[in-house]
Amino acid sequence: MATNNSINLQKPIPRFAVVNNADQTITRMGGYLSFANKIFDTTSSFSGTTYTVPTSGVYLLGAILNIDYTTLGAGDLSVSISVNSSYSYVLISQKLDATDVSGYCIVCGSTVVKLQAADTVQCYIGIDEGGRVLNIVGATSSGIRAPYFWGHLIAEI
Repeated sequence: MATNNSINLQKPIPRFAVVNNADQTITRMGGYLSFANKIFDTTSSFSGTTYTVPTSGVYLLGAILNIDYTTLGAGDLSVSISVNSSYSYVLISQKLDATDVSGYCIVCGSTVVKLQAADTVQCYIGIDEGGRVLNIVGATSSGIRAPYFWGHLIAEI
């Protein structure tokens, strides 16, 4: 069997990249982002909001979001990678004050995570207070390839 740094090269290396062309509105305390368009998914493990890990190992995971926070108001904003809907790896945590409450920002981050087969991974955006509204700008309207969520096995365990 051919291997490269402990990854079996005889089977597809688990990796995915997904994007959503439509805007998404996040309300209340936050929510999981939906991604309707697969750029690639070598193990057919991504569906809607969730990547189901096919092979135990160490993964590089990341996201790029174009956020319209004109309706958010002052408060805390966070973007994270959620594993099994219970543990989050925070990519960014930003406190917006009264002078920051109008505009757009592009958030980009990545993290390395040890995952087990059948773990589920999602991209989560958090808002600190209920009643807030946040718009995630889709790829079609923003002219950039965001929102974009990806993952890649870098070492089997």
